[in-house]
Amino acid sequence: MLKNIIVCFLILMPVCAGAKENLENAINIRGMVLSANGNPLPGANVIIMNTAYGSTSDNDGNYVLKVSSKEHNKEITLQVSFVGYTPQSVTLTLSSDTIRQDFRLMENALMLRKIEVTAQKRRENLQKVPISISAIDSRTIEQRGAARLLELEYAVPNLNFRASQGEHFTGIAIRGISDFSRNIGYESRAGVYVDGVFAGRSVAFNQDLLDLEQVEVLRGPPV
Repeated sequence: MLKNIIVCFLILMPVCAGAKENLENAINIRGMVLSANGNPLPGANVIIMNTAYGSTSDNDGNYVLKVSSKEHNKEITLQVSFVGYTPQSVTLTLSSDTIRQDFRLMENALMLRKIEVTAQKRRENLQKVPISISAIDSRTIEQRGAARLLELEYAVPNLNFRASQGEHFTGIAIRGISDFSRNIGYESRAGVYVDGVFAGRSVAFNQDLLDLEQVEVLRGPPV
């Protein structure tokens, strides 16, 4: 596995649950939101269609939706949605004070593929790493026909290479910071790590992309 460390955000959006109101003697709709294999889905949106009533599931997948008692005996459409899963809806009649409705959601074809990186010396989900980082997997490298690191220049924003002597010496520039450290007495401002082993000189930057799991490019200070 080749990890390229060059100079060395999941935004959680709150879900509006509708206008607050004093729901005395409210009708309680409660249940769980699970994946097809039974795992809880925290943060799933549960709403009553065409109303201001809504809620989100907790860390265990449980949700509670309080509805005004004025809606008693009315028919509603309850819908649940979660990123990467097919939304599901069900029609209910508010005939009692407590109604139980569980959901099991199926993954859809648009679900984002999980990407794991080792930028912080351990395997983590890319979306949870607080670093500006690009990950290029082996399939993407093969599709681009890239044989050496130099050929991934246009696959990563703000990354540039400067080759000389037939690509023997390769300088790296990222975010306007460049480096060409062929003198052993100077510390490089960019580095390449191959399976955690530091290659700190320009002559070692242009690595072969053979039998790789992925290439990781970090833009920012090391950790």
